[in-house]
Amino acid sequence: MAKLEEGDNIEHYLTTFERLATVFDWLRETWAVHLIPLLTGKARSAFVAMDPEDTMDYDCLKEAVLKKYDINSETYRQLFRALETSPTETPQELYVRLKDLFCKWVKYDQSSKDELMETLVLEQYLRVLYPDVRTWVREHNPKTAAEAAKLVENFVAAHRGPRGYRYAGVLEHNVRGKSVGPGKGVGSGTATSYHRAPPPPSTDRA
Repeated sequence: MAKLEEGDNIEHYLTTFERLATVFDWLRETWAVHLIPLLTGKARSAFVAMDPEDTMDYDCLKEAVLKKYDINSETYRQLFRALETSPTETPQELYVRLKDLFCKWVKYDQSSKDELMETLVLEQYLRVLYPDVRTWVREHNPKTAAEAAKLVENFVAAHRGPRGYRYAGVLEHNVRGKSVGPGKGVGSGTATSYHRAPPPPSTDRA
């Protein structure tokens, strides 16, 4: 295998190395020994900066190299979320790439399933908030969707005037397939929405 060159995709390079190591039936304990002579530039610098006791551990070496290239769980999360397709990519290739990004995200984040669930629920919760509400909530760095919900409640309470908080309009709810229109909250009157429903037209008179 050729040495790593400047401009090479480090992830593709390491994946190729791992597959060749598997084909040649190398013991995993020897992978680092085979890889180190191939490293150059930033990757070599990452190796040199490692604790000597960890340099022969392939997983530690790989982690150090990827970190040097600023590749971490957040990198994979963003790539997974902002996935773009190529005209030349087959459906199977897209599936493999998407699955690979997700697996790497989870692996390098070292999160439990419960923590991952909280991450996904929080992301989805933030996504449906109005932009300015979402920005305010993110500034307070909630760790869970429950914390985000409490922050939204605080935001609304702080902006509620004598006429109520009207910025976000009224959210349309779907109840068993039937749409409940503006001002027709389930079982009661008008309900203020802080989510991405279109705001109602102004009824203020000059």
